[in-house]
Amino acid sequence: MRMKTLTSRTVIFLILILLFAIPRMLLAATGIMGALGEEIADIRKDMALENTVTVAGRSFFVGKCEGRDIVLVKSEIGKVNAAMTAQILIDKFNVDRIIFTGVAGGVDEKLKPGDIVIATKLAQHDYGIIQGNNLTVNSLLIPRDGGKADSVTFFDTDSTLAQSALDAAKQTQFKELSLARYGKHYPVVTSGIIVTGDQFIASAKKREWLKKTLNASAVEMEGGAVAQVCETYRVPYIVIRAVSDLADDIATDTFIKMKDTAALNSAMLVENMLKNMNPPSGSVENKK
Repeated sequence: MRMKTLTSRTVIFLILILLFAIPRMLLAATGIMGALGEEIADIRKDMALENTVTVAGRSFFVGKCEGRDIVLVKSEIGKVNAAMTAQILIDKFNVDRIIFTGVAGGVDEKLKPGDIVIATKLAQHDYGIIQGNNLTVNSLLIPRDGGKADSVTFFDTDSTLAQSALDAAKQTQFKELSLARYGKHYPVVTSGIIVTGDQFIASAKKREWLKKTLNASAVEMEGGAVAQVCETYRVPYIVIRAVSDLADDIATDTFIKMKDTAALNSAMLVENMLKNMNPPSGSVENKK
């Protein structure tokens, strides 16, 4: 009997140790991604860091921001980097949702540098068949249980997260933008289709093609890949992009001038989203 009591106490003691030893990365949280250091810098500055975990050469910052559990990471540029990072967030850090924040080239003629686009849908504009000089964008196959697959060209973002972003935009005091060609102005926040490819677009001709072919509002290099991973795992996601340039023939110059302020405004919107949203289903708050 004495031995059984000791064994029970030992088991309880070990369970308690394990509970306190489990790193926060194993608890459900919101994954936040950016491709560039500038895109995550302000969130990193404002978060209460609890742990830094290195996986596949990437630093995953685990902690809280605006009272919410988050895992923040720089994915690096491009679709493969973005897909790898999203996969790690889901597999290793058990995130309940993913928010991608950063900058993009504006495609919609109504947009000015600094304006913000919240994605309603995402597509990969460089996936398809080239015949002659023409690219036909193909659908992607998303594997499902039972050997089935969904054919997807446009990935729908999570409507709740999209609405949360729109609501947060109304509460955000954005930094003023200044560019000689457009004067001083504050961001206009809109929703639209964001398209992704492994190219920085600095071509008025390509910009026109993206608008005509995919009805794109903005173009970037990661969001569509994150969407594909999240769709496969059925993890809610949203992509938020501040326009750093207009994807035209002078896009490189505009990008250099605008990226820091544009990235900051996108990050500020994300922080206000965190402030307003419900805790993830697996978080400590929801278990109280």
